[in-house]
Amino acid sequence: MQSTLKLRHFAAAAVLAVVASQTRAGQLEPLYYNMPNGQTGFWVYHDTTYDGIGKSFQDLAPLAGGSGKLTDGLFGTDYNWLTQELADPWVGWDRFSPTIDFNFGQKVHIDEIKLYTLRVTEASIFIPPTVTVASRASTKTLGAPITFNFDDASFPNDTPSTLTIAPNQTGSSFQLKMTTAAAPQFFDSWVFLTEVQFVGHVVPEPATWSLALCAAAALTVAARYRHRRKCRFGLQDEH
Repeated sequence: MQSTLKLRHFAAAAVLAVVASQTRAGQLEPLYYNMPNGQTGFWVYHDTTYDGIGKSFQDLAPLAGGSGKLTDGLFGTDYNWLTQELADPWVGWDRFSPTIDFNFGQKVHIDEIKLYTLRVTEASIFIPPTVTVASRASTKTLGAPITFNFDDASFPNDTPSTLTIAPNQTGSSFQLKMTTAAAPQFFDSWVFLTEVQFVGHVVPEPATWSLALCAAAALTVAARYRHRRKCRFGLQDEH
């Protein structure tokens, strides 16, 4: 009887540990993202490492079901681009507002999103004036969008910048739309991305919560049994 209770105690503790680890906030990696490919300017600003469906070497080609530069953990540096190789970490769009769908394959809660972008006014690269975020609970239902505004002039020039937004949304996928700056004094108006990071936690499914409640109940029963057994035989609690 005692060995059985010990086994149940261990199993219940393991279940609760798994649930706790799932709900702990941290960086989350999307399974894949869909988006229009980048464009060609002085250099080629395509998502050339994209491993999904689509022509990763064609301007604005639809890309789907894969991952590439935006989630590879490699960050672009400043705008000292003397070769195509130095420009490669960046994906860029000119006078085009890209919409990017990040899919996590399970329900997650996103506290924070970090977009690593760039501002170089002499190269007509600007901070996006707005970033709009909307979550999807399923593949079809899009939640209410939240728009975050940014002032290009408040960011340093000739250096990468991080846009941090806090959508506080739950869903299995998240749609991000960036607008390009209205810059009539420039022939071009680019928006650049080198990486997108998500901070949040996995939302356990109802069955997981039910299992966790059962585990908690099992731990309670085990604790009561041990207490009664010690009281019956006059044993002291161990510390």
